[in-house]
Amino acid sequence: MMVRGFKRELDRCFLISIIFLSTLTLISASDYGYNNRLDDSFLDLQDTPSSYSGSANLCLVVNAAANGVDFISCPGGGGGGDFSFTDFQDSFDLNISDITQFGFNQSDLDDVYLPLVGGELSGSLNISGNLNVTGNITADYFFGNINASLVLIALGTGNPTVDTLKDYLDNTGSSGFFEGGDLSDGGSGTLDVSAGSGFIRLTDDDNAELQSFKWDAFTGIEVPENTTQYVYVNSSGNISLSTNEFLEAANKIKIGVVTNELGITEHTFKLGVRLEESIGEAGRFIRRVHGIERNKRLGGLIMGQSSDANRDVTMTSGQLEWGRTSYPIPPFDTSGADTFFTYTAGGQESSTASQWDNGNYDNSGVLTAIPNNKWANLFFFLEPDNHLMMVYGRDFFNSEAIAENEGVPSSSLPSRITETSILITRFTFQEGSNTATISSAFDTLFANAGVTGHTNLANLDWTSALHTGTALTFAGFDGSGSATEYTESNYLLADGSRGLTGNWNAGDYNISTSKWYNGLFNWTVLTDWLSFDGATLSFNETKLNLTINDKLNNLSLGTNVSITYGNNGSTEIPILLTPEGKQIIVMDVDTITTQNATCTFVPSPNGSVILEVCDA
Repeated sequence: MMVRGFKRELDRCFLISIIFLSTLTLISASDYGYNNRLDDSFLDLQDTPSSYSGSANLCLVVNAAANGVDFISCPGGGGGGDFSFTDFQDSFDLNISDITQFGFNQSDLDDVYLPLVGGELSGSLNISGNLNVTGNITADYFFGNINASLVLIALGTGNPTVDTLKDYLDNTGSSGFFEGGDLSDGGSGTLDVSAGSGFIRLTDDDNAELQSFKWDAFTGIEVPENTTQYVYVNSSGNISLSTNEFLEAANKIKIGVVTNELGITEHTFKLGVRLEESIGEAGRFIRRVHGIERNKRLGGLIMGQSSDANRDVTMTSGQLEWGRTSYPIPPFDTSGADTFFTYTAGGQESSTASQWDNGNYDNSGVLTAIPNNKWANLFFFLEPDNHLMMVYGRDFFNSEAIAENEGVPSSSLPSRITETSILITRFTFQEGSNTATISSAFDTLFANAGVTGHTNLANLDWTSALHTGTALTFAGFDGSGSATEYTESNYLLADGSRGLTGNWNAGDYNISTSKWYNGLFNWTVLTDWLSFDGATLSFNETKLNLTINDKLNNLSLGTNVSITYGNNGSTEIPILLTPEGKQIIVMDVDTITTQNATCTFVPSPNGSVILEVCDA
């Protein structure tokens, strides 16, 4: 019978096995030690002579020298007989009907060989050369080098051109480093940079090919004295320094910063885009820096009140952000079923509160009644799972303005407040009031210009403007212009009720007044009438004589008065005073002698007139 030829190359060996007795069998030549590679063309096999016999249980294989064929014993026995052969050609045509003519089933081949079109491989496929596949290969694992440009990604509508794993990496990856790049003091004001690895692009194009690269270690890099330098590495692996912080690009990676002061490398810091665990680090950075925050774009979480005796608490809906997780918060209203927790420094006071407390404050962990008309605060915190918590203020105050300066309680609080919540609101209220002043922690604050002159404080009454100072002192400014306080008791009172406690020295200055009084005399105008040399008070005689000449007809004396005056040959006398302090009108000497004969007139040694009061 005529057998149509076919070829296989497995394990780099060509094998044809024929089991006579009408059975065609493919076996592996490696089972019989034939592992030699065949030439690209088949040998011309001649028909077997009809006289040939003894081929029972033998198989025909190409010999080791690839220049002929050998008969070997077939596995499992077989039949025998005479067969004639045709030439084996490079191209052949074999189909299932051909195989089944020789007693094969397709399933027999599927158990051993990988089908060229479709099918499944039950074991591992090891390929030492190239494997060209027009369809897809699916497997649990791939080993070896796989070109990312040949790995397809899922595509959506619109015929996208970014369709391979390589395209995905080029368009979504970032330049940065993930290994090495440590900075250290190189001595004498220099810098050492360790070797490192990262990803970078060859040009400053965010969509250029992203390449893996490495750079070598650098030592003794000169750092200019008294400068801060930023350290960069480019796509060629070269290290450079610059005072410009903003040179980082797709083809130039920032890896750190170094400072040289007075020729000494004072410090180095590792900066730049760190690719290792980059997504995780981004989430951790958000949590570390921002913690729990309100979603500002969505807004909400604004608290309100019923402003009546119910003192209900309300809150609008919003959203909290914690790391990379969002927590929607529904609206809150204690006029319905909503309740909140309350806390003092002593712990939880209530877990089902429905109205804010207008009568108590936290007195070192103990709820204590607020004194009449005083002011206090309540602080509200919110957890991401919508638990609202109220913390009592820890003091009371004389006014609303002072109460608003109270700090947020930060000690002796449960961890659910300090670790898993956010401050959202403060209520400031007067004792017993059903309405509070509500201040949101999310309000936008605008900075005031501030007080820059005393004119900004006009019309402030000292006793009602809450000024403070030392008791029994005056606020004032000393000789250098510095603010100071003066003791009040050191100063005379306008009503004359406080006397001097020492001598009053006017120095070289005059004391002017329209009236003097010491209990014994009262001068109308004293200036220009008296002189004092530190021991004797003397009168201006000329001034007195001129006055007396006009007053001679009106002089009168009271009792118990003695007069001493200078005798200068005239009848001029001074003004006299009675012991009661009454003024004596000037009159002639004879009248004076008549009224009080006990008084004598003796001239003074220097010729001036001296006035004194005599005993009766």
